Amino acid sequence: MLKMKKIAGSVGAALALAYAVPSAAVISSPGALGEAFMHFTNFQIVTGDGALGTTGAPIGTLPPGTLTFSGFETATTQAVLNGVPGTATGNGSFALGTGFTAQTLVGAGFAPLGPLLPQTGNPPALQSGGGGYSSSLGDSTQGTAEVYLHSLSQLAGSGDTNASGDQDVQATFNLTVGGPGALLQLNFNLDRFIRAGLGQTDTKTLGQTTFSVSVTDDATGTTIYNWTPNGLFVPGTALGDTSGTCVSATPLAGDCITYADPFSMQDGRTTNGVIDDKILNQSGYFESELFLASGDYSFSISSNATSNASIIPEPGSIALLGLGLLGLGLVSRRSRAV
Repeated sequence: MLKMKKIAGSVGAALALAYAVPSAAVISSPGALGEAFMHFTNFQIVTGDGALGTTGAPIGTLPPGTLTFSGFETATTQAVLNGVPGTATGNGSFALGTGFTAQTLVGAGFAPLGPLLPQTGNPPALQSGGGGYSSSLGDSTQGTAEVYLHSLSQLAGSGDTNASGDQDVQATFNLTVGGPGALLQLNFNLDRFIRAGLGQTDTKTLGQTTFSVSVTDDATGTTIYNWTPNGLFVPGTALGDTSGTCVSATPLAGDCITYADPFSMQDGRTTNGVIDDKILNQSGYFESELFLASGDYSFSISSNATSNASIIPEPGSIALLGLGLLGLGLVSRRSRAV
């Protein structure tokens, strides 16, 4: 049987990130910025121990025949500016445990990637465009994986314009469990930063992240485990089912349990028509376990970061422009009449 464990933040409350972030309304006017940033560290799949913490061996180090696995990771990044997409590089499927870098950039003067740090200061007023970056280092089956997802969209100037970015990383693998079954855990630490800032009222922005884990029993084709961390887990409960963070098709004692779930990973920030700078800045440890009988299983681990920024002329401005054009037309008619 199989069990997955998730490492989130520290055992207690989520820790604050070290990013220095201005208080509010620092986006240049005119301008808009949307951003989503996720940094997973110590991402690993190990044998479960039925308790909070990681003491089991990575599945890639177990004796042959105990657990047999194979799989790949898929990285996709996109960026669009005013309907024109950027050219993605490094997208595609990679053998499980193979490091990759995938990125997309579009727009004049746009360079958000750098050292993979969130855009915490006031971005240069002349930048415009969208960008995305995703990468994987190490191998989760050996307990060494580190994964980045970074989506950034920012605009400057007036007029009807928009930028968006999207990063999606998915690990899919097959696992055969032998003997009496196995207990596995998925665990990781996460730094997450989301920002939606406006420097003018005729704009809207969005930064959003999602994360989920699912396991399918190949013999029946049914999903027997689905974990979408939502920050509602209450330590001490027998199963995570009551909090919605861990769902098992057959909720028997020990089938499925969440040990750490400090905040929701399905979250975002948005602003619309109000000068503001909304920021979500979190760090935490996640851990979940699943116990399965011997057999064949398919795993899917999916994470996504999305951003969007739009500048839309205000109705009042459009009306004033229309009145101005009407006035010019009347003046022109009068001049011809004379």
